[in-house]
Parts: sequence; structure tokens; C-alpha cells
Amino acid sequence: MRGGKKIIGEQKNRPAVALKNILRHSLIYSAGNFFNKTVAFLLVPFYTHYLVPAEYGTLSLIEITSYIIEMFLAAGISQSIMRFYHEQESVAEKKLLVSSSLITSAAFSFFGLIPFMFLTDFMSAVIFESTRYSVLLKIMLATLFFSMTSEVSLTYLRIKEKSLEYNVAVILRTLLSLTLNIVFVAVFRWGVSGILISSLISIALNGIVLNWLTTREIGFGFSLPHVFEMLKYGLPYIPSGLGMFVINFSDRYFLQRLSSLEELGVYSLGFKFGMIFQFLIFEPFMLIWGPKRFEVARQDNGSRVITRVFTYFCFIQIFAGLSLCLVIKDVMSLVASPAYQQAYRIVPWIVLSYFLLSIYFHIQIGILLKKKTKIIALIIGAAVGIKILLSIILIPRLHGLGAAAATLGSFSVMFVLNYLVSRRYYEIPFEYSRIAKLVFLGVAMYLAVNWIPLTPELFSIAVKSMVAVSFPLLLYYMGFFDIQEIGTIKRYLVRTGVMNSRLKEADQ
Repeated sequence: MRGGKKIIGEQKNRPAVALKNILRHSLIYSAGNFFNKTVAFLLVPFYTHYLVPAEYGTLSLIEITSYIIEMFLAAGISQSIMRFYHEQESVAEKKLLVSSSLITSAAFSFFGLIPFMFLTDFMSAVIFESTRYSVLLKIMLATLFFSMTSEVSLTYLRIKEKSLEYNVAVILRTLLSLTLNIVFVAVFRWGVSGILISSLISIALNGIVLNWLTTREIGFGFSLPHVFEMLKYGLPYIPSGLGMFVINFSDRYFLQRLSSLEELGVYSLGFKFGMIFQFLIFEPFMLIWGPKRFEVARQDNGSRVITRVFTYFCFIQIFAGLSLCLVIKDVMSLVASPAYQQAYRIVPWIVLSYFLLSIYFHIQIGILLKKKTKIIALIIGAAVGIKILLSIILIPRLHGLGAAAATLGSFSVMFVLNYLVSRRYYEIPFEYSRIAKLVFLGVAMYLAVNWIPLTPELFSIAVKSMVAVSFPLLLYYMGFFDIQEIGTIKRYLVRTGVMNSRLKEADQ
């Protein structure tokens, strides 16, 4: 802490040690996430080469349908496991909780999907105005069963902090799916059915192996009280998930109807760039922090650890977001055609929006600890209303920027309401002065650099990248880092050869 004061408690509970552990697992998850997103990105030209636009649109609609069905049948079981696992006093009780979750997930998936299997003709007629896609929907439903049951095993790996094993499981599934995609689509020319069949095989094999390994470790057991408690906690995640679906995807619909398809295309490109660090930083971070925070909150100095982790997380997010926003205009000029050049204007709005969303997920610990998940549904419901209202008002006037502003508005409402409510249940002593320095410097650097016209693009990117790299140094001169952090940084620089040990001693 500041002034070199030690935090009371076991060494493993200190914020610096906790952060090091979280950072290590986050980097492992990030590597796996980067691999999977890269494969998904590379498959886009592959799909567009072998699928006509109508087939690609069919695949997208099936994926959305799968997402919505899973949202209902999952019943928030994975979130419930993370919430209740560390409350169990014994290893046997923890295993019983996971086993009960696995059995419940399998039962919900099986008995919930059976009726849909008999309704695929009807679903196909409603979604596609034709019954010819019934078989494809059946394949999707079968895939969904294995996907939902394997999610419990994957969550168990996250809770146990087995990030490497988690990555191996997900990457092997991706590689098998990629191989089968190439065979079924490029060689056999099975089109959309080939993609769906490859997903079914890869997810089914992955799920069977994962669930076998999990049950071999935890055994078979079932506790009805555990299940009732988890469902009470998890069911509000259904309307919350639907609300987030509306917030994340309704702007496309509004842009199409209230603006134009051209604006939608430009907005979509800017949105993808703005989401880069959501995939590379936030998602890997939450894979470890999502379950870990409940364990930390139960410790004597848990709020201090959460506070310090939050500060460091904000530093990384703002540093990365600033770096992207400084160079995005020049990058867009190099990689996009003239018709898409204005997409750079969307990126800062999306970066800020999802930064607020990441904070929202971080500070809702109080609501989750008190099992007040119904409040989350109400907060997201309010944000949905704001998103729709702002979209109707702003998109006809500002087009893509209006959609981005509506997204920022909805996430701002979620952040503020969540902050006001969650602190009533679990007080986190946020380091407000340090957060203020991060935000102030980030905004100041962005505004200052944007005033400077630099050409050509490569030179501009090089200069702006150097400016971005100076962000931590400027924070140092602003007194952002405390004595313990400065000492840690110096030891790292000496160990890596960046700083000479004599210079370090002289500086001290």
C-alpha cells in the first residue's frame, strides 16, 4: 500500500500477489482467445468464398436462434456455480454442487430441447418462411445439447484456475471444427449443413471428454436444495441476457430502418475495431476473475484486493483503448476502402462504451454476493429502454454516430445504477484519485494528439504509437504509482535488462 505499509493477512491475499496470479491466468486465456478469434476471422473469407450470401445469412440466423434458445435453457447455471462454489465448506460439498449442476444442465438441455426437435418445421417456417431448413435446425439443437452440458465442465476448470487445461480443451475443439469445416465445405461441398455438422462433431466430442473427466474427478451426486438455490439465483439471468442481446444488436436494426445499409456497413466495421480489446483483454480477464472474485470477497482483506485489481484493470483498459483510438484513423486509411474511411469516428465511442460495460461487470460484486440478481435484470431493463429511445432520437440525425452514442448511453445507465445499488451490499474503497488521473490523462492525450495533423499514415502511426507508450511514464510523473509499485517496476526493469542495477541503486 501507499508509504510501504503492508496489508494484513496471508501473503497470498496481498493485492500485488493476487494481481500477479490473475494476470498470469488472464494472459493464458488471452492467448487462447486470440487464437480462436483469429480462426473465426480467417474463416470469414473461407465462408464467403464457398457460401452464397443467402447461405451465409441462413447460418447467421441459425446462430442467433441457437443463442436465444441457450439463453433460456442455461438458466444461469454456470453463473450460479461460480457464485456458490466457494461458499461450500468441504471438498465433498463443492463436488456435490458441481455434480448437481452438471446433472441439472443435462436434464434442462435434454428435456428442454426435445420439444424443439418436434417443432423444427414450424421454426423453419417462422424464421425462413420455408420448412426446408428443418434438418439444419435439428443439427443445431443437437449441437446445443453438448454445448450446454460442457459449459459446466468448462466453468469448473475456470473455478479451479486450470487456465491451461481450459485453453487446451477450447483450442482442440476449434482445430477439429476448422479441419472438418475445410473437409465438409471445401471438399464435399455440403455448404451450411457441412458447417453445422462440423460444429456438432467437434462440440460433441469435446463435451463428452470434458464431462467424463469432470465426473471422474467429482463423482455422481445430486442435491435438490443446491439446485433450487442455484435456480433462484440464476433464473434472472434469462431476462438479463435477453436485455443485453437487445442492447448489443438492436442498433443494427435501427440503422437499417432509420438510416441506410451503407451506414450500417460503416458502423459495423467501426464496431468490430472498437471491440478488439473486449476480446483480447476483458473476456480473458473475466474468465479468471469471474469465479475468483467470490473467493477473494470472502477473505479478510478482500475489498482491498478487489480495489487494487480494479485500479490495475482500469489502467490496462485505458492504456489499450487510448493506443487504439490514437492510431485508428490512420489504420483505417490503410486497411479500408474509401467508402469505409469514416468508420474510425465510431471506434472511440465503442471503446468507451465497452470500457463502462467492463466496469459494470467488475463492480456488481455486491449484488451478486447478496444474490440480488433480480436487480440486475431491472438495471438492464432500464438500459434497454434508454438504448431504444436514444436510437430512435439520434440515428435519424447522426446515423452511425447516433447508434454509437445510444450504445454509450445505455451502458452509462447500467454503470451508474449498478454502482449506486451494489455499494449498498458490498463497499469497495475505490482509489478515486488514481482513477481520475487515468481518465484525465487518457482524455487529455487523445484530444491533444488529434489536434496535430500528421502525414503520411505510417509516419503518423509511428509518432502516435510513441505518444501512447508514454502514457505510463506520464502517470509516473503525476504520482499515480505508489512506492511498492515503483519498486516492483524497477525490479522488473533490472531483471529484464532495461534498467542498469547501478542506475536503480543511484535512483534509490
